[in-house]
Amino acid sequence: MDNQFGTINIKNSYNIGNVNANTYLSAGIISHEYANSIVENCYNLGEISQLGSSWVSYASAKGIGGNTITNCYNFGKVISERTKPNVIGVSSSKIISCYYNSELSGITQELEELKDVKNMMVEEFVELLNNYKDETGNYPKDWKKWKVGDKGYPIFE
Repeated sequence: MDNQFGTINIKNSYNIGNVNANTYLSAGIISHEYANSIVENCYNLGEISQLGSSWVSYASAKGIGGNTITNCYNFGKVISERTKPNVIGVSSSKIISCYYNSELSGITQELEELKDVKNMMVEEFVELLNNYKDETGNYPKDWKKWKVGDKGYPIFE
């Protein structure tokens, strides 16, 4: 997609820091999809807070945002103080093989493309992340493999 903002590609990245925003948008990875933003093989473990009641109707807090999000997960808690918050673990117009844990994030979403893995063993989840292949049946270019991290979450090898 060509537009005045260009293209943003984020691959093999993560956020583990807490984000506390006193503005209308906050996220672990990409808060607003204003460009062709592609996020692949990423995760957020940080707590994301959108504080204060913003008058802007599209104010939101997200673990991971972007136009296309592929093989990512959010286990970070996402909260907002707005009266009608838009609180989302993973938000995109196109989600492919993405995951969240409703017990950790406090989010319950019912999207076919976004799976709750709260009852899955971490080894099973790592295998699921590592089994992802693109539409050609291959690992995407510059792909990092996943492993079980010291704190029991999937991380990159």
